Amino acid sequence: MQTLSTTLNGGYAFTLSGVDPSYDPVASGGVFSVSGNSLSNGVVDVNDVGTVTTGTTFTGTISAADSFGRGMMTGTALGNTIVYYMVGPEVIRIINMDTTDSAVGSAFAQGSTTFTGASLGSSVFTVNASNSGIEYSLAGMFTVPTAGTLQGVADIDEQGWMVDSASPIAGSYSISNALGATTYNGYGSLTITPGSLGYFTTVGLYMTDPNLNLNDPNNASGGGGANSAVLIAIIGIGLGIEGDDNWLLT
Repeated sequence: MQTLSTTLNGGYAFTLSGVDPSYDPVASGGVFSVSGNSLSNGVVDVNDVGTVTTGTTFTGTISAADSFGRGMMTGTALGNTIVYYMVGPEVIRIINMDTTDSAVGSAFAQGSTTFTGASLGSSVFTVNASNSGIEYSLAGMFTVPTAGTLQGVADIDEQGWMVDSASPIAGSYSISNALGATTYNGYGSLTITPGSLGYFTTVGLYMTDPNLNLNDPNNASGGGGANSAVLIAIIGIGLGIEGDDNWLLT
C-alpha cells in the first residue's frame, strides 16, 4: 500500500542487487540523507562479482515524487539515473536505469536514532547467493555478548555437495558514531571469522529505523527486518531480523 501524503526526508539505508553488462552478479549498499531536492552524506559499498569497493562517498539530487509516487535520483555514485517509487515516507523501491548495471532494491528510513555499538542485538539472518554459478544458501543467528562482538550458529547448503549443519560462528562488527568507523550515521561492517561458512565472512552493515518493519512497512507495530548481500566473492540477497534495531547487510 502506498502512502503519498509526505515527502522523503532524513537518513536512509539501502541495498541494490542485479547483474553487470557481463551478466555477472553485482550488489551495492550504503546510506544517504535527503533534504528537499538534495541528496547528501552518501556512502556506498559495491561488490561486482568479487571486486569490492567500500566507502565511496557521494551526493546528488532527488526529484519530488509524482502522482504515482515515482521520482528520480541523479548524479550519484549509485548510477547516473536511479528511479524510485515511494511506498511511504520511510520506504522506497529503487531501480538503476542506466545502460550498464541492471539492479533493483529498497531504501529504508533510519528514523531519528543515533546508532551505537549496542544498537545491534540478537539477530536471525538468511542469505541466497551465487559463487561462479554455484548456488549457495545459509541461515543462522547470533547474539551480541558485548558491543562489537557476536557469536552464534548457522546452517549452510552449497548446491547439495557441501552441507554443514549447526556450525558455530563468531566475529565482530562496527557501527559509525559508536566505534569510529566513519562519520556516516548507521554505516558499518560485520565480519564472521572464516570457518565452515566458506565465503560468507565480510558484509556491510547499514542500520535502519528500529520502529520500521522492513518486511511489512504498513504494519504500525513494527517488528524489524532487513535485506542482505555479501561483500566478498559471492553476491547474495537475504533477510535479517532482530529484536530491537534493524540492520541491512550488503
